[in-house]
Amino acid sequence: MRKETGFTLIELMVTIALMALFAAFAIPAMNGFVEQQRVNSTLSNYTNALTFARNEAIRQNLPVVVCGAQISSAGQLSGCTTGASPNWSEGIFLYGDVDKNQVYSVTGATQDINIRVVQSPNRSGATDKVTVNSGSRSSTGTIINSSNPIFQFMPNGQVGRLESGNLVVADMFLRLEIVSAGDAQRKAVALMDPTGQIIRCTKKTIDNNTGNNIATFCAS
Repeated sequence: MRKETGFTLIELMVTIALMALFAAFAIPAMNGFVEQQRVNSTLSNYTNALTFARNEAIRQNLPVVVCGAQISSAGQLSGCTTGASPNWSEGIFLYGDVDKNQVYSVTGATQDINIRVVQSPNRSGATDKVTVNSGSRSSTGTIINSSNPIFQFMPNGQVGRLESGNLVVADMFLRLEIVSAGDAQRKAVALMDPTGQIIRCTKKTIDNNTGNNIATFCAS
């Protein structure tokens, strides 16, 4: 007589219960991993764009302006972000400032050059997936712009900004913080120093720069 093989009902129920238990622990961990990866990816996209803008300014021998991007729900660029509280939440826009006035223009004899648009995971009119906190300070810690820094990379690689119609060069730190909208503990921070170099803010970075601007601006 052939012996029957297989699972009993009890064994099957125990297996299903164990799978459900494992899933209960694994799914939150996976969600947290996805949130952190989104944060890290967004910060990398932004900082890579800043490095690209600096390189393009040198290559094209032309000021390259960086500003918050204003993007429609259809994904079309409208230029630099405007409004009561302009910020970098939708992305950043890089353009070659041909007429050197830090105002994007596509009409007239001296049309500016659209170099690159970097979008965040957020979409116009939809619930944001990340919060983008961008701000600039002088080397003394004075806040220059708290939400929508507009500055330019010069052909010599330095960073400049307009203040009361005058170009101020090499006095600005940019602080860029990306925070998950679903979990405020998931975040990543980077600085850009007055020479245009990108510094990723980690515990090691802060510990190695205790007492100077890098540690101070990374922390807050």
